Amino acid sequence: PLRLIARALPSNQDDPTPGSLKAAALSQWAGGCVCVLEINNSGLAWVEPLKQANVRLWRRRIRDDITGKILRKIGFSTDQKSREIIISALADCIREENKITVPCPQLSSQLQTFVRNQLGKPEAATGSHDDDVIASALACELEGDADLFEAPKKKVETSY
Repeated sequence: PLRLIARALPSNQDDPTPGSLKAAALSQWAGGCVCVLEINNSGLAWVEPLKQANVRLWRRRIRDDITGKILRKIGFSTDQKSREIIISALADCIREENKITVPCPQLSSQLQTFVRNQLGKPEAATGSHDDDVIASALACELEGDADLFEAPKKKVETSY
């Protein structure tokens, strides 16, 4: 079953460095697990620090309208359609017995205040947060779809 093994919030939302260091340490602790960035807001600022820390980053596949080629882009782009998909995946995991374990009081609290607003958008109730809900929803949707960022191989120079 899926299991939340760690939760870390950056101490400074404006500077991704502290959060990136925490994420890199957690990824390494968890056996080099893949990190999925939600890139809509400040997520793009996390790309370089995480790449420099050799964290494996999930990449989405998108079709280039001009060339027709499939491109690989780091991060998950959340829009109205993709938000519905990931929330549905989370709901499925919660309904399916033994599919997900929620040992985190913050996530449990956020799940209890996650609602549909007047326009039908799934989000945190006024005054609440949904960061952990979205992160868990991404994990449920992308389980088994890990696509790794691999740093270019460095040339090893040898001298004789």
